[in-house]
Amino acid sequence: MWNYLLRFLSTLCMLVCLNMIFGALYMIKVMWFLKRADGMSLADFRDWWLNRHAHDVARHQRPYLLRYTVNVRSEDSGLEGGTSDNFDWDGVAEQWFANAEAYNAVYGTGVSPTRANTLANTSRFARMVVTEDQYVPTPETGQIAL
Repeated sequence: MWNYLLRFLSTLCMLVCLNMIFGALYMIKVMWFLKRADGMSLADFRDWWLNRHAHDVARHQRPYLLRYTVNVRSEDSGLEGGTSDNFDWDGVAEQWFANAEAYNAVYGTGVSPTRANTLANTSRFARMVVTEDQYVPTPETGQIAL
């Protein structure tokens, strides 16, 4: 019981501190949804995105990009209720920018050095700008907002 409580409190303190430090920085978040090109295997799509495209994005968007994560779906996770075969997207990327100026420095120019490569390796993609709200489960209330 005490071990669980100490672990919970230390995790909560770490999350609160990270939110205080980085929360003000991560003001604009962009979600990218990508579908692989027709005829491309999921393994090849994963390789292209993780080993080529992600590096190109990071290189071209420095110093404006604060954080960039890539999530490629699993073909068969073996988990109950996993991804269905007819799912619309094969992956999701998340990008964080400090402010509108940083975002516009990347996306406000009308020029994208990675666009041609994206078009060659995807059948479609979509971008959504979102706000992110974080929740941490607690034993007492179920969830609290940070």
